Amino acid sequence: MTLHRTTSQLPAFPESVLNPTRSGRLGRRLLALLIVVGLVAGAGFLVQVDFTEEADNYRTAEVTTQEIDQAYTGVARIEPVTQAEVTFPASGTVERVDVAVGDRVSIGDTLATLDTEQLEETLRQRKADLAQAELVLAVALDGDDPSSVTV
Repeated sequence: MTLHRTTSQLPAFPESVLNPTRSGRLGRRLLALLIVVGLVAGAGFLVQVDFTEEADNYRTAEVTTQEIDQAYTGVARIEPVTQAEVTFPASGTVERVDVAVGDRVSIGDTLATLDTEQLEETLRQRKADLAQAELVLAVALDGDDPSSVTV
């Protein structure tokens, strides 16, 4: 005996099976959700592994005093941490530099020499100005008018 079913007796299918566009969106959402969950789980695993390894790096040991068995000797170049600015007590033109880069110097060493020609000219002018001022002072102390003194 054969049974025949009518269309009203067919089982009902979910709408996602009957509507393929809706099914495609659902599949993409599910795939995106699985990717996000995988990334979060992977990041959590890496963080947990990283913190676990740091805790294992510490070691303890008992400290004791012993004689030295070996000594290390070597040659090294020492660079200054800070450098000093060098200034002259007077302004002028540098005539000669007496040291080179890398030379060892001590306090009081001559580093450079100024051109004395300009300094000597300045000294002569200052001596002339002093003599003029002394003349004006002498005239004023004698009771005369210092404005009569010509330069």
